[in-house]
Amino acid sequence: MKTILNYLPFSEHEFKNVIATMITFLLLGLLIRVYEVVLVSQNFTLPEGSFMIYLKALVPDLFLFSFWAVVLILFWALLTKVIPNYASKNIKALIVLFIIIYITLIQYFGEVLVLLGADFWAYEFTEISDTVSTSVSFGFNEIAPLIFFPLMFIYGTKSLRKLQLSDFFQNMFLIVIAICGLLSFLTYPSKDDHELELTYALSVNKASYFFGETASHLLSKLTNEEYTGAEYPFMKEPDTEDVLGPLLNKPDNPPNFVFIIVEGLGGTVVNPNASYGGFTPFLDSLSSESLYWTHFLATSGRSFNAQPSIFGSLPYGNSGFMDLGYRMPEHHSLISILDDSGYQTSYFGGYDTTFDNLDLFLERQGIDLLVNSSRFPDTYQRMDEIEGGFSWGYSDHDLYDFAFTFLDDFSNNEPRLDIFFSLNFHEPFIIPNTDRFDRLYEQRLQRLKLSEEDMQTYRDHPELFKALLYTDDSIRQLIEGYKQRQDFDNTIFIITGDHRMVPIPHRDRIDRYYVPFMIYSPLLKESKQFKGVSSHLDVAPTLTAYLSANFENEINIPDQVHWLGSELSTSEEFVSNKKIPFMRTKNNMADYLSGEYFVSDNRLYKLFEGMLLGEINDPNLKDRIYQEFEAFKRTNRYVTTENKLIELNETQEREFLQLNNEIQFLRDKNLTELNNSELFYIARDSAFNSNYEYAQILLRHVLRRSPNFHDARLLHGRTMAWSGDYDNAISQFKEVMKRAPDYQDTYSALSDVFYWQGMQEKSLEHAEIGLAIDNTYLPLIYRKARSFYMLGRKDSAKFWINKGLNLDPDNTNLRDLQVQLSEN
Repeated sequence: MKTILNYLPFSEHEFKNVIATMITFLLLGLLIRVYEVVLVSQNFTLPEGSFMIYLKALVPDLFLFSFWAVVLILFWALLTKVIPNYASKNIKALIVLFIIIYITLIQYFGEVLVLLGADFWAYEFTEISDTVSTSVSFGFNEIAPLIFFPLMFIYGTKSLRKLQLSDFFQNMFLIVIAICGLLSFLTYPSKDDHELELTYALSVNKASYFFGETASHLLSKLTNEEYTGAEYPFMKEPDTEDVLGPLLNKPDNPPNFVFIIVEGLGGTVVNPNASYGGFTPFLDSLSSESLYWTHFLATSGRSFNAQPSIFGSLPYGNSGFMDLGYRMPEHHSLISILDDSGYQTSYFGGYDTTFDNLDLFLERQGIDLLVNSSRFPDTYQRMDEIEGGFSWGYSDHDLYDFAFTFLDDFSNNEPRLDIFFSLNFHEPFIIPNTDRFDRLYEQRLQRLKLSEEDMQTYRDHPELFKALLYTDDSIRQLIEGYKQRQDFDNTIFIITGDHRMVPIPHRDRIDRYYVPFMIYSPLLKESKQFKGVSSHLDVAPTLTAYLSANFENEINIPDQVHWLGSELSTSEEFVSNKKIPFMRTKNNMADYLSGEYFVSDNRLYKLFEGMLLGEINDPNLKDRIYQEFEAFKRTNRYVTTENKLIELNETQEREFLQLNNEIQFLRDKNLTELNNSELFYIARDSAFNSNYEYAQILLRHVLRRSPNFHDARLLHGRTMAWSGDYDNAISQFKEVMKRAPDYQDTYSALSDVFYWQGMQEKSLEHAEIGLAIDNTYLPLIYRKARSFYMLGRKDSAKFWINKGLNLDPDNTNLRDLQVQLSEN
């Protein structure tokens, strides 16, 4: 022992502590891998040979933990010189923290069968919390390991320290872990050695993957190559061919469009390439009456990229286009084009649309109506809460039912774009009316006549397939509702998935992006099936080309567009000639399709009919495609960070300059790190101190980041009114009224702004509108009483003062008004 100890700053007693700690750390690492095997095999039916993959992974894990042990010993030695009394405690606390993180990563993988990497850093804390709470359970089985393994480490270390370990053993232990640590660089699992992503995911150490991907993500930000191409590389004249016109009967007026985007709906659950089929009977039948693309691709493995790709054919930024938030570059979309052409544009989702900045994206498109979870009345019940009290929102049946309360008020003479986002086919697959779908699930299983092995796959995920049945039935309900409308014959339905569902193992590397796509309409001349590969990027170009060719005078198509895609392929034979980048997860643009070739994790594949991949060995071709992929990444970064998608007009230039001035203002005032609520309170204090200009800059910025922060918009309007700018103040208040008709503070603000102008009848009118929502709302009771007082209607004023004081006897506004009334 003397030999090695001479080189380390430990006493003999402390050295024994170091050895005991590291032995426990190594043994615990292997035990945690066993826990992972048990957890994953309980939750999923794994491919044949998976047990051997796990068994072989024990050796690289041992070497990896040995490497970490060497690093920890060296760090311990450094701390011993700096803070000798606290070195041991700090190292052990660090190891406990590592164990908790490691177990958490394993539990996430054990629930969704997806590795967590750099995409973690692309989300806000609340988004991470919501996603994890819906993907991972938090019962005793999940909490216990987070307590058990750290305790094992603490007590294991204490127990080993009591053993009399020979000097020879301690010396040999250090030599062995040093050698094993070096071998870890040779034995670490490589993606190149695995045909399937799943087998690689099983073999790799989850903590090593997470920290490695995080480091790569941070490093990539420092090593990005500079872009040297054209100033507006994606901008071009709209030249997409109209492939839909020949397939549709031309109506007299521009048609309505109804988009149904289904969470998690992959091509492997809908015919004809359904390896997990039988649970979408309505969609299967509808596909035979539609234009149906059987080889169709989403652009990401999660929901965050669906809307920008479908409606805008947009580049991706670093973490998805919507992640750019208020810094999204100027762009066009199908939504904005139709909105500018007189369409009523609406988005219906039963969830919180601030997730992934969807509300900001829709705001930029000028959407007329956004219905999300905040708009549902109490007559609808939210989905069951998950452990922790989180609920995704409202079920599909309720969403579609509620949507018709808006649709029925729209004029049949005005064309519409209705967008629905289906939610129930998402972890944890909560649905209402479970008894009915329990029965349907069993009936479908019996009809399928599956082998024992295939049956086990369905039995392993009963909630998933019940949710799929529910989702399918909800879409049937929605289509039936539209059939009752007078404008049904002039409506085109587009149905697709946002990505392929996660929990069931993928067949191959492109499977996560494989989704169905169908166009159903009474306008169809005939149903057809197309085998040519297309993607979400082709939707907006195809529909705008159709509208331009058939309704040129009614639709305002921009002179320049930035579409990444082109027209949908209408080949009835399998053909692949698209160039499609894919974001596997946020912060991870890892896959690319170039014609019939697909690259992923430094492997080259050829794409075949049925959306199947076959690996090929052609290093030159692979290098050429990767160079093409890297060129796209550089261009993508450039256009999204420099606002170079389209040339800006004068108004856009002014807006862009104002945005940059706001950002610089926040930097100068050291406010950039504050959240919306914190900025709002600073703005409120400034406004109350008559510093209106300062307050308005902050409030404008808050509204860029959160356009439905109603209190911020109302305060912004009030500062305008206090400055005498009544027209713009009223405009702000009415904008809140449009977004949230039941938000009563809006009517208080409107009542005030007319009161300040001496327009007492108008002031009274808006107080009464607000009280029609809730006649016990004291601020409006006061304003109604005040209006009656100003109009000389003293009896009415007295009545409403008394009504308010009965509710709140200490209300100072009403008391003061009562005094004024008595004095006159």
